[in-house]
Amino acid sequence: MFLRLVLFGLLLHTHEALGQSLISNGSFERVHDCPRSVGDIEYAQGWRNGGLTPDLLSTCTGTGDNGLHVPHTYVGTQTPLDGGCYAGLVLFSQEENSSLKEAFHIEESIWTGLATPLVPGHMYRLTLWVALADSSQFFTPYLTAVLGATPFDKLAAPSQGQGVLLPLRTAVTSAGWQQVVATFQASAAWQYLSLGLSRSLFDLRKYKQAVEHNRRRPRRVGSEQDCYYFLDNITLVKVN
Repeated sequence: MFLRLVLFGLLLHTHEALGQSLISNGSFERVHDCPRSVGDIEYAQGWRNGGLTPDLLSTCTGTGDNGLHVPHTYVGTQTPLDGGCYAGLVLFSQEENSSLKEAFHIEESIWTGLATPLVPGHMYRLTLWVALADSSQFFTPYLTAVLGATPFDKLAAPSQGQGVLLPLRTAVTSAGWQQVVATFQASAAWQYLSLGLSRSLFDLRKYKQAVEHNRRRPRRVGSEQDCYYFLDNITLVKVN
């Protein structure tokens, strides 16, 4: 009995130290309906489309031709970290024969409202799991989180809020989930979180430095070259 009380106390202490996640559906498991086509991220409760066609991928779609069935999706095979759903988005793409400067635009983003606004001056920890899609011709060492007072309409627009760079591994040697963690101090009472690749945090020079060809994949001819990531288990907690 005493041991049980000790374990309960340790769990309670851990919960108090990190707090409850301000993101209500960070694993994308709670859905309004099964996704039917690309761009159906809004079928995941609490999540919204911030630009173009970010995906909700799920085991509940069946094995039809929509390409959203997990684990064998239209962009590659990836087993869920847990449960049966995860999100996917193109961070950027480059059409064949176009210059990197011409390709310097942001493709897709997603956003969600926080359970409570951030407390200015307090420290927070943002954690998520990411996996590079098999079909990706590029990878990038950065994913961008932008916290703001209003939801981000499109990450290609100037960021109005606080940007946090989430460092990914600069060299991708194998497919699979990797954990990304960033701790930051809130600069204002932000209420929304957007995920993508923010132009306001990347000028063209930094963008070129951030983009790397995925040497696991040969270049495709006559099509866009994409950088596509799966996202799962996103949490945002206050660190006491």
